[in-house]
Amino acid sequence: MMTAHVVLTDHPLSVGNQGPTITITQNDVTLYNEDVQSDQTNIQVAAGEVLTEDQMLEGMLVHSASNFADLLAIWDAGSVSAFVTKMNASAASLGMTETQYVDASGFSTQSVSTAADQLKVATQDVANPVFDQIVDMPTVTLPVAGTVGSATPLVGIDDVVGVKSGFTSAAGGCDILALQEDVHGLPVEVLGAVVGDHVGTDPITGAGLDALSIARPAMSSVHEVDLSSRGKQLAVASVAGHSVPVVASTELSVLAWPGQLVTESLQVTRRPPAGTPAGWRLGSVTLRVGPQKLQAALRTGKRLPSLTFLQRVF
Repeated sequence: MMTAHVVLTDHPLSVGNQGPTITITQNDVTLYNEDVQSDQTNIQVAAGEVLTEDQMLEGMLVHSASNFADLLAIWDAGSVSAFVTKMNASAASLGMTETQYVDASGFSTQSVSTAADQLKVATQDVANPVFDQIVDMPTVTLPVAGTVGSATPLVGIDDVVGVKSGFTSAAGGCDILALQEDVHGLPVEVLGAVVGDHVGTDPITGAGLDALSIARPAMSSVHEVDLSSRGKQLAVASVAGHSVPVVASTELSVLAWPGQLVTESLQVTRRPPAGTPAGWRLGSVTLRVGPQKLQAALRTGKRLPSLTFLQRVF
């Protein structure tokens, strides 16, 4: 996931755009053969084969091909070691304090992380439409290897739309799962992460099922929350001893779960003078909940009385 994050940051793609092409060399074939010998998940390549950036991302993310991770690293940074430096810099910028990368594929036992840290990069990844589309694919078709299947369990089952799994005997089964459902007509995606599953004969699927058992209750706790109804008083406007309510012009509601913090800010762009009629716009209110940002106009809820003769004189 971090390899994809760095590559798509350095070489952005839009959905439907295949990106630059990379021609496979004999050295790339050697890397593939080495992965076969070390029993890493891989995808067959041949010298002279032409792959696009998008195809390499598909092979790496869908089939979990270690050799494609190395191909992308070398293509991006010139060497795997130089690319790993970028990976660790990105991890630091995302606050992944318990993560250290030494390779592009995660096969090395010296590459370490936690479920919480992996959710940080996964959150960045799924916000990218190209990444989000790729990890939902059950198969990919490549020029030499043909069609290869997803190595991530549960994709396409029970509203699971990715994201990425992995396994080594040292790390056990690992799965970062994305669950997507409609809540009040809006698509909501919940991520769950499980690492270090060593139980049973299929620890990857075990990790996937455990991640689903985390994500589903979290999804069920997401509800529509009314933050402000239309006409609700949010402030007060005062002139010459007279006050009237300041209200939101529209209803404000968000999708949220228990414990989320709501922040509110008011911006006054012009102050109402005496005699201002009801419905006069004086600014706006901004409400933030997680990544959601809502804005509404602030208007006077009633007419501000005009100044009396004595008030005008004095």
